[in-house]
Amino acid sequence: DLATKAMLDKQLENDNNSAVNVAMSDAWQRLYTVVQHFQTRLATPGAIFRDSLVTNVRECCDVLKVFNVAGDSQLEDLRLAAETTLASYDPATLRDNAKLRSDVAQTADGMLTTIRTIRKIAFVPETEKTMEGTA
Repeated sequence: DLATKAMLDKQLENDNNSAVNVAMSDAWQRLYTVVQHFQTRLATPGAIFRDSLVTNVRECCDVLKVFNVAGDSQLEDLRLAAETTLASYDPATLRDNAKLRSDVAQTADGMLTTIRTIRKIAFVPETEKTMEGTA
């Protein structure tokens, strides 16, 4: 009957909207997590980091091209900024140039502030969470 179909259509729409919201929250959290780890390592003078610190940002940016299922322009803007301003550096150059390393860490910190403002993501210091692997 018509009432049942309308109810099922509404439930399907709600389920789809919920799935999109979960996917977008995950996309934002992925970007935040990778930029936070990047920023923390670069902002710590003398901290050793592997090339994967930069490649993780690159890979996250590549994945977010697909994960942005809602076409969120703010996420795309920050993804592009991370790709062009963080992931564009050669890891050896960041290791060897303390001034550049500090400047890039500050850029990453600004991105984190922007993400926290847009998505209301709480700041969790790296020392209080468990990282999967090390970069």
